[in-house]
Amino acid sequence: TEKSEQQELVEDLFQIITVFSCKLQGKRANKAKKLIRELIQEEADGKSHKSNVDTK
Repeated sequence: TEKSEQQELVEDLFQIITVFSCKLQGKRANKAKKLIRELIQEEADGKSHKSNVDTK
């Protein structure tokens, strides 16, 4: 089937938008995961530091 130039252009633009939105979503997800890991680590460090202070 033959596609018009306009239809091909619309499909190309749609693919570009899809790729960029997926990249942005991936960056947000990775940023959230990193923040959660850091918070968990800080909490673990805080608890171990607190238990060391309590035993002295």
